[in-house]
Amino acid sequence: MKLERRFMPVWHVASYPRSGNHLVRALLEYATQRPTMGCPGASRDTPIHSRNPNQQARLIVISEAEPIAYKSHFTNQIQQHEHDHRIDRFLLITRDPVEAIASHLARDFGKRLIVTERHIRIAVERELNAYLSLLYAYRAYPDERRYHIRFEDLTGADDRSLEAANSLLRAARVPLMQLDEAEWQRVRAIAKNSQSSLSPSKQVVRDRIRAAVAERISLAEAAHFLTTGLWPAE
Repeated sequence: MKLERRFMPVWHVASYPRSGNHLVRALLEYATQRPTMGCPGASRDTPIHSRNPNQQARLIVISEAEPIAYKSHFTNQIQQHEHDHRIDRFLLITRDPVEAIASHLARDFGKRLIVTERHIRIAVERELNAYLSLLYAYRAYPDERRYHIRFEDLTGADDRSLEAANSLLRAARVPLMQLDEAEWQRVRAIAKNSQSSLSPSKQVVRDRIRAAVAERISLAEAAHFLTTGLWPAE
């Protein structure tokens, strides 16, 4: 089916690393038959349809060359994408900040022979600022031009996962598209096959980082800010 482009706005797809951006891009490409663009300057961050898992499965078929979305992990990347005047929507994907930051930093720290508590404290402060900057960028967009989706909803094992995917497609104005469970599982498989898991040594570091992040912020606090624009009173 050839989808009518005029019904589909172009999106920023923003998320802190390890928060489901790859999965959302796979879903959008599958549903819209249009590519998504990776982070600025990341030559290996190619559209999902062009990667090996999809080349083997042949699930995502592209019929229109114009991108449906542009990926960003940090606010400076969002600014770099602003050159494309077609982008007029903001999609934010969030994951529990404890899990997202720990998963991301563990991949960097896993390269070190020694990771001190000072290393962790400094890095957590930096990454927490990056995480929070995305929340503020989302809040700066008008209500009618932004959409928020949770990693935990997209990746859950119950019906919530499929409903989250279809809610996103409705927000993206994909015409005549309603995923069934089998389709959604195939999209998830394409995205999962492109992701790497943590080695045992990196898992140990991740657990240490989790504790440091949990001292600074919680999922409930981040969710409260996204809803109200205010941080809970201490």
